[in-house]
Amino acid sequence: MYKSKRTKYIENIFIYLIIFMVVLWLFKPAMLRYAYLLSHTKTVLFFALTLIMGVIVHFYNSIGSEDRRITLLKTLILALVHSALYSVSMCLDTYILKLLLGLLILLASFVITSFTRAGEDRDFIFDWSFIAFCFVLYFWLSLFLPYDAGPDEYMRYDIPKFIYEHGTLPHGGDPEIRNVYWGFSYAFTPIAGYIPGALLMRLVSLFSTSDYALLSAARFPSVLFSTGSVYFAYKIAKDILGNKWSKLFILLFALWPEFIFISSYVNLDAMGMFSIMWILYAMLLAKKRKWSVKSCVFLGVGCGICVMSYYNYYTVLLIAIIYSVCELLSDKTIENKKTFLASRIAIVLFVALIIGGWVFIRNYAIYDGDFLGLETSRIYGEKYAMEQFKPSNRYTPASQGVGWLSFFFQYEWIRHSAESFIATFGYMDIYLYDAFYITTYIIAALSTVYLLSKNTRVLLKQNSKWNICMILHIMIVLLLGISYSYFFDFQPQGRYILPMLPAMLMLFTYSWIGLTKIKKRWIGYALVSIIGTFLLVQTYVSIFDVILYSYA
Repeated sequence: MYKSKRTKYIENIFIYLIIFMVVLWLFKPAMLRYAYLLSHTKTVLFFALTLIMGVIVHFYNSIGSEDRRITLLKTLILALVHSALYSVSMCLDTYILKLLLGLLILLASFVITSFTRAGEDRDFIFDWSFIAFCFVLYFWLSLFLPYDAGPDEYMRYDIPKFIYEHGTLPHGGDPEIRNVYWGFSYAFTPIAGYIPGALLMRLVSLFSTSDYALLSAARFPSVLFSTGSVYFAYKIAKDILGNKWSKLFILLFALWPEFIFISSYVNLDAMGMFSIMWILYAMLLAKKRKWSVKSCVFLGVGCGICVMSYYNYYTVLLIAIIYSVCELLSDKTIENKKTFLASRIAIVLFVALIIGGWVFIRNYAIYDGDFLGLETSRIYGEKYAMEQFKPSNRYTPASQGVGWLSFFFQYEWIRHSAESFIATFGYMDIYLYDAFYITTYIIAALSTVYLLSKNTRVLLKQNSKWNICMILHIMIVLLLGISYSYFFDFQPQGRYILPMLPAMLMLFTYSWIGLTKIKKRWIGYALVSIIGTFLLVQTYVSIFDVILYSYA
């Protein structure tokens, strides 16, 4: 719909003024904290040089722009981003981290200023600059974090280290990797995701065998998996949300604090999220290509990767089945649907088993028929764990007769899970400021309610099967997360419900799009801008304040 020049002007000025004021207000403590950096000539010159480079990038991207009225405001925002990120440099004691931070800021310049260009050229610059930005950010954090910075990283790191040292896959009960407290190891779970890390450790060892170099190599697959997730998020959002609003979804998904955190240490959560994004995109691609053999093979590869990750990411496999079957059966251009459906299921299943089935065959062979490895892990835990950590002595709310209301509120499952879903670091003991959690809860609650509005319902109906599957995915993930903590092991960690992140953010984006359809659209756009700005500032504070100064 056509917007008047006055509406465009007010909209742009309001959005960027809000961004500038909010970011400046939140970054003020950090600025004051590092004001003494200005007394160091090298720091000033370094900052000035990169700022000049950023401004050059900005004006280069402004060439051919149809609207230069807010160029000055964007330049100020760019300078603010440079100031905020370079205030971090005092904590960095290695040149590689400083170099990556410089590269990060240069890429941020491309991302921020790409909006001054028009058409496909702007989209190309934004898309690839942002993907590169995410890669550098994840890699930078993986190099910065100390050993064992994430939950049980020391136990997870034992697996690629074992493969690197011995050239073979370990038995889950091998004394070399079996934990002295818990009596088992992570090698009982699917371990294929640790193999790339071990191979990279071998490669890096040709140049250095230091503990830091080997740990960085083992973490690098998490960086790559998450960068791949961002790429698929970009492809999915373009298809579902359209070119304009896809950027909001991509920004929030890729820069979600907890997602950034799992991208920076040794784990299989990054691999699991990568498989979810692969499968979601493969579902859309298969529908678009009328379930061609190649598209079904592509879907099967994603399913194969998924089964080699953590079990809580398997929920997407059920969603893939439901969505694909419903779309295929409702496609009127396909004849002999039962035969066609059976053949496509066979292709996907065959490819998935080729890619990931060997993990369960191996488990079946070495764990006496226990193809998941869970029962064998329990047996080892009962035999070798310290007395208080044995499975038979493990506390669960169900075993203590705790009621559901007490489970959710007295035992604070909701609070702990929600906080660690947003941003909780270390061993779930490093938190954001309470104001960020509370504000995010309010945004999430209002966005959920606004899904019922007329404007949003119209948008949801455009891809009804897809959106129903997204809602179903969220419900299944939450149900499994609650059941696991209540019946098996009380661990209210947001990592266990993180598989619902893409679906949740996509539905919230629908709410925010609906918000811009109200009568006074500039108010809707302003509110969406405030929401987006707050969530991005939350990311900055999480990474460059909370994490940085917790480990500096």
